[in-house]
Amino acid sequence: MQPRRSIVALLARLLVALGLGLAGLAPAQAQAPAPVRGAAKPFLVVYDDGGARPELGEVYGVFTANLLGRYGPAEIRPLSGYRAGELQNYRALAYVGSEYDAEPSPTFLADVAASEHPVLWLQHGIHQLAAATPGFAQRFGWRPGAYDTRARTQVAYRGRDFTRRAESAAGLPGVEVTDPAKAEVLATAEGEAAAPVPWAVRSGDFVYVAETPYAYLSEDDRYVAFAALVQRWADPGGPERHRALVRIEDVGPEADPDRLRRIADLLFAEGVPFQVAVYDTYRDPMGRFSGGRPTSFTLKDRPLVVQALRYMVASGGTLVMHGHTHQTDVRPNPFGEVSGGDYEFYGATADAGGRMTLDGPLPDDDESAWQARLDEGLEVWRRAGLARPRIFTTPHYAASPAAYAAIGSRLPVQYEQVNYFPGERAGRPDLRRPFHQFVPYPVRDIRGAVVVPENLGRPAPDQAAAGGRTVEAVIGSAERNLAVRDGFASFYHHWYRDPAELMATVRGVRALGYEFVPAEDAVADLGPLPAAPAPEEAGEGMSLTGFLAALAGLFVGAIGLGVFAARRRR
Repeated sequence: MQPRRSIVALLARLLVALGLGLAGLAPAQAQAPAPVRGAAKPFLVVYDDGGARPELGEVYGVFTANLLGRYGPAEIRPLSGYRAGELQNYRALAYVGSEYDAEPSPTFLADVAASEHPVLWLQHGIHQLAAATPGFAQRFGWRPGAYDTRARTQVAYRGRDFTRRAESAAGLPGVEVTDPAKAEVLATAEGEAAAPVPWAVRSGDFVYVAETPYAYLSEDDRYVAFAALVQRWADPGGPERHRALVRIEDVGPEADPDRLRRIADLLFAEGVPFQVAVYDTYRDPMGRFSGGRPTSFTLKDRPLVVQALRYMVASGGTLVMHGHTHQTDVRPNPFGEVSGGDYEFYGATADAGGRMTLDGPLPDDDESAWQARLDEGLEVWRRAGLARPRIFTTPHYAASPAAYAAIGSRLPVQYEQVNYFPGERAGRPDLRRPFHQFVPYPVRDIRGAVVVPENLGRPAPDQAAAGGRTVEAVIGSAERNLAVRDGFASFYHHWYRDPAELMATVRGVRALGYEFVPAEDAVADLGPLPAAPAPEEAGEGMSLTGFLAALAGLFVGAIGLGVFAARRRR
């Protein structure tokens, strides 16, 4: 970098940093309303509930509604609750037939057969629909065939192969194309010992998928192909674009400020905006790393870390709240009650190999108690002079419904993979049976939360037992996600790991044609975010010096942002 450019870049950071204090004092500005396609005519998601495992049908219905939440609200209904004629009140129908022994009712089948609305039908019940629809094969150009039990271990979609784990590799309803002019095979299921068979077929705006692809989700799974199908079915005229997100993970008060600045410099030099997941309070109540002495301190006690965080923001970073303490004093959860390693909003245990098991809610699992905990953390941010965050990442991606409700009441955006619970829709959740979902594009989920995708995991090949991946694997998943027409490649990197892993991943993802964007830009299409509640005045406020610096930021912040933008264009 030339000396003059270095000075300009440094000036940009200083000017933007001066503006941060005032940003923390001023209320967040509402975004201009963005159109949400289909919001006035929501989707109807009907799931079968007459089989041996009705709880699975409900969860899979929720997952389907979440994927549709990119394009409008979806109402979820068990098949037993469907009433004659109500399909006509909705923009489109998605039917989740996850159970072999659950049969759609004649009333429901008659409405679907007579409807001209778009339909997405998953797996079972298709033979009954064909029987209830006069001239089904002539109308759609295909007919259901015999159930095929041969193993098929991958799904081919748009020139890419997606995995299909052995546990779900056998058993697919057959699809026999009778008129290729009317029926287009969108994807095929394949295996070494079995010929390819249609996995998804489209006839106009009727799309049939031969399985419910929510079991055994992974970054390269056929679920990604399904999400891409959902997107094209729900919004046929949408844009073709591929964006990327990177998050620097587990930054607490004990982080090394020099390393944080180094990461900021590397990403700034590449013109890459990024996110920083921050927990505000470090606790080691048993003194495991302090000679047996209980230890606790906050960001306010570590001014050099706070300065480094401001430097990261001035370099294109967005601060994300990553819990309050990233642990709980109630119990080892699952390790040593030390911040950064333990869960905070849900109970967990670990086996000898480090594999986690989610056990259930922690004691005092109450929405108001979780709100109080979040407020404690937000007060630490205020006292440290940091602007109130608008995005939250749950430690280890686990929380109870009460905790999720508290998070949603305090921060409008979740940036993570999310757990959902059977019975949650009826207000009787099975709190010990979380089901995990990631999304390849931003959505509004069934709880009303705006969810930013994280769908590639992290480059950490030495931590494979705990979910770490090679750089090549992360980049390979990003390549598969190019099948998603308007999708994301989103991964994270722990601040204490080798920055070479981070930069190799960033450059590999960018080489595929992805554009890195800030997280809030990623959700702009979902409409304006709700305003965060005003913080309560408590404790120490901003000093006179800090106020004057913030006032200066009012005049120079815009200039700094302009210089930074010009630097990125270079």
